[in-house]
Amino acid sequence: MKGTERDSWGWGLGLAAAAACAFSTAAVAIRLASDLSPFEITGYRMLLAGLLVGGMARLVRQPVRLGPRDLRRLAPIGLITGVHFLAFIAALSYTSIAHALTVTYTAPALTALVAWRMLREPMPPRRWAGIALAVAGTGTLAGFEPHLTGRILFGDALALVSALAFAFYSTLGRRERDRFPLLTYAGWIYFLAGLAVLPFALAAGTHRITPTAVTAVAYLAAVPLAGGHTLYNAALRRMHPAAVNIIASLEVIGGILLAWLVLGEAPGAHTLAGAGLTLLGVGLVVL
Repeated sequence: MKGTERDSWGWGLGLAAAAACAFSTAAVAIRLASDLSPFEITGYRMLLAGLLVGGMARLVRQPVRLGPRDLRRLAPIGLITGVHFLAFIAALSYTSIAHALTVTYTAPALTALVAWRMLREPMPPRRWAGIALAVAGTGTLAGFEPHLTGRILFGDALALVSALAFAFYSTLGRRERDRFPLLTYAGWIYFLAGLAVLPFALAAGTHRITPTAVTAVAYLAAVPLAGGHTLYNAALRRMHPAAVNIIASLEVIGGILLAWLVLGEAPGAHTLAGAGLTLLGVGLVVL
């Protein structure tokens, strides 16, 4: 690896790790916003984050206005992004945080396949092994569910939809790295995702607006999304999308620990075993 490539990888690693720290707080905040419907949480969160990142873009003099051609190019990515966030948030209404995060982070394997097919980006065998270990680790985190129900299975299915959308969101984000400045790209993607979900939020929302829910949505917009996902998109510009995705899977560990501390969802022995496998897989990817 050349010096410039090594520097880019190092920056990407740091950005992806910082993104994972921000992501880790999202699941608990979503639970705290549960007075609102998943459509409301997703739509308002995405719109607010788009405005925040757009304001940042203006401050650093990155373009804010885009022409119709560029907007048409970004609109499908915004829609996919909206599907990812909506499916994950909805999954938390049906299944546990451990299950939702675990299934969603089957995304690294999906991302590697999508990037391989769409971008022709190579994946050395060691990284494939790391991805396999990390996916196995996140699977172990869920363990063997003793009380499996149709409701839990539906939540897990929503998380799988979120994972597939996450894979395309990650790969397409890397594809656009040379076309749009980072903040321009991220701000518009979030805003377009919010616009796609907003009609459903207005039609199906519960409108039980409480101070806790409003605070949680504002936090979700500012920290995990405007902060974390913008760092994630920055990492995508420096590393293979599957590698960025697997580092971000550390959200599984952080999210489960926070669920234990804040919501009382205690982890079991399988959680600790899964965390170890995940960390080992991440190590193989980033070495």
